[in-house]
Amino acid sequence: MEEIYNIEQAIDLLKEKLILKDSQKNTFVYKRKRVYVYSNNSYFSLDLNDFYDLYKDSKFIIEDLDDSTIDPEKDNEYYSFKHK
Repeated sequence: MEEIYNIEQAIDLLKEKLILKDSQKNTFVYKRKRVYVYSNNSYFSLDLNDFYDLYKDSKFIIEDLDDSTIDPEKDNEYYSFKHK
């Protein structure tokens, strides 16, 4: 996993629709010109300036989205369910 120490690079990656994590297990997503920060107990959004100020000394990694975590059988079962 590549570690990102540069906040400008982190912002560029977020704008490219990549998901980042930090060492505190926070997850960062960029949508509608805001950075959404998700943790175990809460979530909030920041504009880019506030994100820069708060996380400029943080280390990030790119979230690895592994499609193998989806169980195709359960997925098919869910989408075949019909309401009566």
